[in-house]
Amino acid sequence: MIILRAQIEEVHEIKKLLSETWIHTYGDIYSADTIKNVTTEWHNPELLVKQILDPDIYFSIAKEQNQIIRLITIRQMDEDTLNMYRLYIHPEYQRKGIGSKLIIEALNVFKEHKKLRVGVEEQNKRAISFYLSKGFKDIGRKIEKVGTDKIYVIEMEKLIYAKD
Repeated sequence: MIILRAQIEEVHEIKKLLSETWIHTYGDIYSADTIKNVTTEWHNPELLVKQILDPDIYFSIAKEQNQIIRLITIRQMDEDTLNMYRLYIHPEYQRKGIGSKLIIEALNVFKEHKKLRVGVEEQNKRAISFYLSKGFKDIGRKIEKVGTDKIYVIEMEKLIYAKD
């Protein structure tokens, strides 16, 4: 497995991974219309390109056999806090410890930060369990809107590196 920063030329392959993973994870939870809205709005190629180019965002991918199978996006919110927007792993590669490796790799970029936050869809029990096992704590709830759809999110946070 090779972990690299995402490149603009890979945006359509990135969108494909995001959409396939979202459908696999939430196909039994949300309607086809909600999934279409999410994969159209949140995985819009123009938005992905902006995120790839944004210096405050660490957007990396992992490849096997020249295919993108995993990705992570973390934004620097302030001098202490990071927000992980995405940790997506193709369904065939999940539950193999790769998510942990991607988080560690990303945190190596932001060594001075104290907190890592993530929002997890409240019905995604596997993801909630994963983050709890990695030391994240439940810190609240919020509602994300996509068009007229609502996504219910648990906000989680983990303390990471302490400043000297």
